[in-house]
Amino acid sequence: MYFIKYRYEGVTVEDAAKRVEISKPVAYNWQYRWNKEGYAGLKPKFAGGKPSKLSDDQKEQLKEILNKRDDWTTEEIRKLISENFLTEYSLKQTFMIECSCMKHEKPHYCCSFSYS
Repeated sequence: MYFIKYRYEGVTVEDAAKRVEISKPVAYNWQYRWNKEGYAGLKPKFAGGKPSKLSDDQKEQLKEILNKRDDWTTEEIRKLISENFLTEYSLKQTFMIECSCMKHEKPHYCCSFSYS
């Protein structure tokens, strides 16, 4: 909103962009959206991203399997998904799935993961 405030104060698009640390193309986009839709035009419009390779039922099945043990490695989970659901994931994405599937009452070791 500071960008818009600066524009109403007569500051150029370029200078207002510098003040709020955004690029000129983003600044012009914000100005266009403000002029077209007002405040609502500046709200993020998330598209939801790419659809999941696993259905909700498959995710639930995976969660049940993973919660039977608490010593899974990311590679084991990746192999489990591949064999049981015929779907391939990168190690990074498998790790994200692992973090979202583990029971919350168990120690959450996801933050200590290293991609090296």
